[in-house]
Amino acid sequence: MVLAIFYVVMFLLSVWMMSRGPKIEDRKSAALEDFTFPTAAERPIQVLYGTRKLSGPNVLWYGDLRSQAITKKVKSGFSSKKMTVGYKYYMGVQLGICHGSGVTLKEVWFDDDKAWSGQISDGAIQINKPELFGGEDGSGGVSGTIRFYSGSLTQLANQYLQRVVGIDIVAGLRGLCYAVLEGFYIGNSETPAKISFVCSRFPRSPGGNTALEIIGDDANPAYAIHEFLTDKRFGASISSSLVDVSTIESCAEILHGEGYGVSGVVDSAKSASAVIDDILRVINGSLITDAATGQLKLKLAREDYAIADLPVLNASNIKSISNFNRGSLDTATNEVKVKYLSIADGFNDRTATAQNLGLRIHKGDTDGVTYDFMSVSTGALAAMIAQRELRPLSVPLASCIVECNRSMFDIEMLDVVRLDWPPLQVEGLVMRVMGVDVGNMLDSAIRLTLTQDVFGVQNTVYSDGGEHAWTKPTFEPVDPPDVQIVEAPAIFNATAGLTRTLMTLIEQPPAGQDYKLITRQGAESWSDQGVYPFTPVFQLTEALPASPTTLATGPIISGPIELLDNYSTNENREALGILYINGEWMSYETFTILTSTTAQLKNVRRALFGSTAKAHLVGTKTWAVSEGHGITQSQFNAGSAVYLKTLVKTQTRRQTEAEAAEQSFVVKGTNDQVFPPARVLVNGVGGGEISGVAEVSWRYRSGAEQAVVFYGDDRDQAFAGSVSIGVWSAGAKVGQADNLTGNSWRFDGEASSNGGVLRDELEFRVSTYASGVSSVPVVVKVNRPVAV
Repeated sequence: MVLAIFYVVMFLLSVWMMSRGPKIEDRKSAALEDFTFPTAAERPIQVLYGTRKLSGPNVLWYGDLRSQAITKKVKSGFSSKKMTVGYKYYMGVQLGICHGSGVTLKEVWFDDDKAWSGQISDGAIQINKPELFGGEDGSGGVSGTIRFYSGSLTQLANQYLQRVVGIDIVAGLRGLCYAVLEGFYIGNSETPAKISFVCSRFPRSPGGNTALEIIGDDANPAYAIHEFLTDKRFGASISSSLVDVSTIESCAEILHGEGYGVSGVVDSAKSASAVIDDILRVINGSLITDAATGQLKLKLAREDYAIADLPVLNASNIKSISNFNRGSLDTATNEVKVKYLSIADGFNDRTATAQNLGLRIHKGDTDGVTYDFMSVSTGALAAMIAQRELRPLSVPLASCIVECNRSMFDIEMLDVVRLDWPPLQVEGLVMRVMGVDVGNMLDSAIRLTLTQDVFGVQNTVYSDGGEHAWTKPTFEPVDPPDVQIVEAPAIFNATAGLTRTLMTLIEQPPAGQDYKLITRQGAESWSDQGVYPFTPVFQLTEALPASPTTLATGPIISGPIELLDNYSTNENREALGILYINGEWMSYETFTILTSTTAQLKNVRRALFGSTAKAHLVGTKTWAVSEGHGITQSQFNAGSAVYLKTLVKTQTRRQTEAEAAEQSFVVKGTNDQVFPPARVLVNGVGGGEISGVAEVSWRYRSGAEQAVVFYGDDRDQAFAGSVSIGVWSAGAKVGQADNLTGNSWRFDGEASSNGGVLRDELEFRVSTYASGVSSVPVVVKVNRPVAV
């Protein structure tokens, strides 16, 4: 009986134990310090050009953590209990993406899942993918607001961050492209998914050619190179004045037409030169330094030449040839593979292959090379590059080193020449310059490393060794088609105090390279004033009226626009961007290219250096003074006659004194004479409608100061004299004031001389007067509204 009771008790105890089951506890929420964000924390800010998927952005801040419990019913023995099995986590995260400005967001990825696609430059996007990682039964998903900033220089601080972090702490991070996840659902794990952004950014044209900046989804390589050369944040910080922008723009146009776009991201410490070299490899180009200007020029190796026009290396200029090698088919390559990062295939590696099947049959096997062009993003461009790279490798090209005389002083990298050398039985061999050694002061030889140009292979003639007649090409110098002689504004003189030097503006004759300026007075012998470049000449394609004196959008000009440059206001004040048009001096800051030969000037300031804003007809010559001019090294007496010659130099020789045409000029001492007043205003305006009694104001100008003072500048230059004002109305003179000093005069007698009422229209002719000489008047016309 006792034993039976024992078994019953034990059975009931075991049932009770089974009904309790294992102890189940609620899951605890993670704290902020438990979170791990995948990021390259030590990596510098990325630099983007074109379109790329930017992974592992820099986490600049995270916080504002809140969690929401995930509860489920859990069976416990014979009963169920609602338990917390996990948490949804919401937080704020600030992610630095890349340098701005002008970044566009196209896609947002979490790990390998795309959560959003579209296009936005600045603003908020909404993501609602709560099941992206498996929902509540998995790792959750993502949802909420992501606010994107394109990196502009005017962007404001994020308001969400200001609220949760502090308005005095959060900055707008101008110039940095970043994104803020605002109280964003990041999933159910303490290790959130890796966030990636697909973004586009296109370096800008220094010449304002926005239509050339984008090539498909890629950036224009020429503008990317210019940015890495000049940008002060991540580039080489080279002054823009040291870069030949005209070559950047001309190459940009070629590359745009060819479809040569690039995309890339610099996400590690890397020199600007290394990035530029990668881009140069893609476009088959080179950066060279112009020996004449010291500027960096961008050049492309293209079939853009006529063989008959190429400079010739032959017995007239070659001292010696060494290391001549014609190559062999046995050493040629018959296959080239190009690896690239495809945008269309989700930014994955792809390969394009080019083969020379004939050469493969000849060699009996595949002999290939592989190149990485990771800034290429399309299969079409990769295939084009593969074919381009295969062409020189699969053809036995000749190469050599040529030592020549100084006649080739202006040769540059990637230039193309013709080689005629009977001892090697070579005639018309088209060679590209791959290296230039200009020697030193003790060595007059120039050494050129040459490789046969693949574009000229079919035109090469290997001679039979017979005798060939050779005629040395000649370029006889001729006088310039047009010569302008003016008295130089004081700022153009290297020595202070010179006000009566002469400036020459010389139009380039055929084959002219430069000119030597020589002068004399009376029976004196000719004096050498230096060697100078020709002045680029343009023509007005539209009439230019006499006013206003400041033009935000200036005239359209035609001519060699590749010789123009962009300037700042401060550079204008340093006598850069100066133009001369039929007696009037002007300045311009920038220009917009309209066609290959026309451009529209911007921010034009007229009536400089004592000239007045005159009307100019269509076709009037416009001289780009800052791009080339001559100037005498000393000054002349007013009233004296000066004789000048310009000895033009060509590739062949320079003109002699006897050959050059003689010009004469009578010095007026323009800079020492009375300059017209500037900033002439009536009731504060330079013309047009006024009300009330007319009050004229002005500023004084003179030619002695070495400065560029704009017509509209509100300051006086040194002047010892007075002002005269004539007042006209309806063709009749109605007032005169003389011997005025100071900076203003009030026309008080107007109403009393007109029956007690003010006139409907007035014309003020304001001139300065000193030492018995009066300046050209500045005319300002005003009118008053007619009472209704």
